[in-house]
Amino acid sequence: RQALIHGYNWTITDAGKTTDCTNRRFITTWKTESDNESITIPTEGGGYNYLVDWSDGTVDIDVTGNATHSYATTGTYTVSILGDFPRMYVHTNHNTQRQTSEQWGSIQWDAMWRAFSTCSNLNVVATDVPDLSNVTNMGRMFFGCNSLVGNAQFNNWDVSRVNNFGSTFQGASSFNQPLNNWDVSKVIKFTSMFAGAASFDQSLADWDLSSLLDSNVSNAAAMFQGVTLSTENYDATLIGWATLDPAEKRSDMNPILDFIVSDFYPEPQIEQG
Repeated sequence: RQALIHGYNWTITDAGKTTDCTNRRFITTWKTESDNESITIPTEGGGYNYLVDWSDGTVDIDVTGNATHSYATTGTYTVSILGDFPRMYVHTNHNTQRQTSEQWGSIQWDAMWRAFSTCSNLNVVATDVPDLSNVTNMGRMFFGCNSLVGNAQFNNWDVSRVNNFGSTFQGASSFNQPLNNWDVSKVIKFTSMFAGAASFDQSLADWDLSSLLDSNVSNAAAMFQGVTLSTENYDATLIGWATLDPAEKRSDMNPILDFIVSDFYPEPQIEQG
């Protein structure tokens, strides 16, 4: 309805909408720094067919790739996406325009590789959770997002199909949200996952690292490089990862124990006391 009004100048006289579709939209905010500045919704590959509402009276429909829009005046704008939008892929570095992710909506994602990479001003404030049920790759998702603080909803994300967390939070120096509920049982790549995430201080004691038994443990290299954990969280994480399940033998745990020693010593730094 909105697309017909704004996109095709229709005048519709009726009783109004009977269903509110607002909660189905993927909503972000973007900031321009000069008049007539353009922003681009970055995409990668196929499978797109979406509507984008630029919040200034312009609505683009049936978009199948990148969407670009120019704003007449400087300001912060809300951008809403509805439809088939399987992935967002940042092609450029030092993306400063994106400010927040306000809502994930009903978008069914199939990849999060580089989705917000280098968005240095980004913060995720959405109170809902993204549909990640088809996502296997979250590598570099928040790479370089040094303003990312986020909220407790991160801990409720379904990442049970993800096998790649390489550099997901690398350089996200403000991020410090609990992630202990994450199901990482299929992950074989943790390389630099939290490297440079200097504020991160959470226990990951409940993570299931059994996937490392059949993989190359070096895929976890530098996972916590530059992170300072509290003694409490450091101890809880090590104990949780080294604890045997009833069906496991000590020899089964050797690769995980080797990983713990090689990845945690001498990094990360540990609080004294």
